[in-house]
Amino acid sequence: MKLSKILSVAFALVFISCNTQNSTTLPFYGPKKLLASGDTAYHQIGKFSLINQDQVSINEHILQSKISVVNFFFATCQSICPIMSKHLMHLQDSCLKFNSVSHAYPFQFISITVNPEHDNPDVLKNYAKSYNAKSGFWTFLTGSKTEIYHLAKHDFLVNALENNSTAENTAYTLSTEEFIHSELLMLIDPKGHIRGLYNGTDESSVIELWDALKRLSKEFEKPH
Repeated sequence: MKLSKILSVAFALVFISCNTQNSTTLPFYGPKKLLASGDTAYHQIGKFSLINQDQVSINEHILQSKISVVNFFFATCQSICPIMSKHLMHLQDSCLKFNSVSHAYPFQFISITVNPEHDNPDVLKNYAKSYNAKSGFWTFLTGSKTEIYHLAKHDFLVNALENNSTAENTAYTLSTEEFIHSELLMLIDPKGHIRGLYNGTDESSVIELWDALKRLSKEFEKPH
């Protein structure tokens, strides 16, 4: 069964299963530290300043209003990126439906290019159109290569969290520099914590992401 059909069935079951879902809190990824108060401080995405496909400046505050699915890609990729983007396109439909009927924090997708020297806003806008990305829901970001790579490594922890990394799907060489490239779809909560890691090239993992999105939405559900 195609992913789009599976997600359609899954969406139809959302409100039937809503009260019976596993209430276990999703894990937190990355380093953590114990505060003097006894509370645990979990890793959070730090400050950044990038530009979206509409040439609008975007910073870390974009993460604070919604539950986000973030990935790193590049427009000319012919291996894992088209598969990931196609899966996100199908997942987008279910997320938009959920946003329209849920009192929880809305969802959004954020795709950050790792080849900003080529992927300018116009390139990203055309790429977004090719996957029917909905404006205001699926944001594509470009900017300084130095900042993007720092963001990927030190904030989203792409290299550190990568499972079963291989030369084919994770590390590329662009001239003499490492070219970050990952199949990970990262689930980020409205506080900037990394709450899940999913293989964007695997349909079953994308379905797990959809389930995790619903679970996280319950955690941040708005009063109504």
